[in-house]
Amino acid sequence: IITVYSPPLAGFVGDSTCINVPLVFTDTSNGNLYKWKWVFSNGDILSVQNPVYSFSSAGDYNVSLIITSTDDCADTVSKTVHVYSVPGVDFSVSSFYSPPGVPITMSNNSSPGIYNWQFGDGQTSHLFSPVHVYADTGTYMVWLTVENNHGCYDSIYQFVHIVPKIFNLAVTEIRTTETNGYISVSADIANVGTLPVNNPALTIYTDKNTPVMEIYPDTIVSGQIVTYDFNS
Repeated sequence: IITVYSPPLAGFVGDSTCINVPLVFTDTSNGNLYKWKWVFSNGDILSVQNPVYSFSSAGDYNVSLIITSTDDCADTVSKTVHVYSVPGVDFSVSSFYSPPGVPITMSNNSSPGIYNWQFGDGQTSHLFSPVHVYADTGTYMVWLTVENNHGCYDSIYQFVHIVPKIFNLAVTEIRTTETNGYISVSADIANVGTLPVNNPALTIYTDKNTPVMEIYPDTIVSGQIVTYDFNS
């Protein structure tokens, strides 16, 4: 007597994902099964019914499922799985230290996509390069998440420090040179406050305690260090 068994019918769900995002392969096969063998084109083999698998590189991968029934009949199905890259995410801020009420520009250097900004104070934006104003002092974490047209996303963050309004300049270095009996003076001046300083008056004293005052002809913004050469 020859017994002919009905073969199983292999099938599964799972056809696309993003780099390093686990993809659940769901077995939809028909039959009384007791063995599953998943074969990936990169050489990996799994033997569970519904594996979870991550791909580390973008591209197209062939995935095959071989099923075996309790009657030792087998069937195979293969699919191409598309693995997509995550978008590039990058941004800079116009000032890491600023007093309350001053607009801060978030300059977006990311790949095209949907942009989700979270400013750390409960406010959000979907603009490409938003301008945000913080009302209170504190340290805020600015998050940018970018999602591409395949649903892949990535995020980065930077800290912005909102500090009290302070005018403060510091002389970090003074250099003198003597040429033919004349002394030249230059100074490095740092804005260590939180507000820009416009046209500050700079004064040095000679060996006879005589003041020499000159006006710096520009604005020194917070965090900036400038070099000024006295002309007198």
